[in-house]
Amino acid sequence: TSTSATLADARRMCAAGRFHAATDLLLDAFRGDPEDAEIALELGATMRACGDFSCAIEYLQRAHNVEPQDARTVAELVLSYHALDQHEAASHVLIRSLARGLRSEQLALHLRDAA
Repeated sequence: TSTSATLADARRMCAAGRFHAATDLLLDAFRGDPEDAEIALELGATMRACGDFSCAIEYLQRAHNVEPQDARTVAELVLSYHALDQHEAASHVLIRSLARGLRSEQLALHLRDAA
């Protein structure tokens, strides 16, 4: 699908250190489908990798609202909040997600990978 190709291209760009190119690609995709949680997640993760934690939170929160049990989204969101010293917000996301069925083992793996 188009979304899969876009995500694959963006991930290759990030792996090559081309974060701004990946961000541009993902922003275009997001504008085309602002309800796509995968695009919002990838855009937020890319923004976090660039150090733009406030923007990262904006997109990650959109993905989290759609899929509150997605371990990668929660990990990225928690790490972004922590980077801005917003520990209470990070705790709130974590508690809410665990209450909605997030598996702690999956979260631990994604936290390790995203850190």
